[in-house]
Amino acid sequence: MWQPKFLSGRGLRWGQLFDVTATLLVLVIRGSLAWDGWARSPRASSGPQLQPPSKPIPIGAAPTKGAQTAPVAIIEYSEFQCPFCGSIARDTLRQLEEEYVSGGRVLLVFKHFPLAIHDLALGAASGAVCAGQQGKF
Repeated sequence: MWQPKFLSGRGLRWGQLFDVTATLLVLVIRGSLAWDGWARSPRASSGPQLQPPSKPIPIGAAPTKGAQTAPVAIIEYSEFQCPFCGSIARDTLRQLEEEYVSGGRVLLVFKHFPLAIHDLALGAASGAVCAGQQGKF
């Protein structure tokens, strides 16, 4: 099978190329969301504001953290082998917990989303479900 020169020999591998591409994609999405949030701020726009859903979104038996009566719920779809999910869990979620969850203003909900490209993700999700059934998620 033909491979570009930079992917053959001792250079980058397809997995590394995927990681670099995924990282750039995440950065572009984060940047566009930040720009969109800035553009929608009250000082920049007087358009309609986002409305909450008319019906509650069911969370089922998903693990949660925070007050069940919190006015805002954040549903995180994640997996345990993804490096990007890990960085969100270590940085962003920790900050959300300190600032909003501990004060009862936000409920965090975790939903499993194991990706087929990560060979250990499904097993880790199964283990987490078992731990959750024992109250140790």
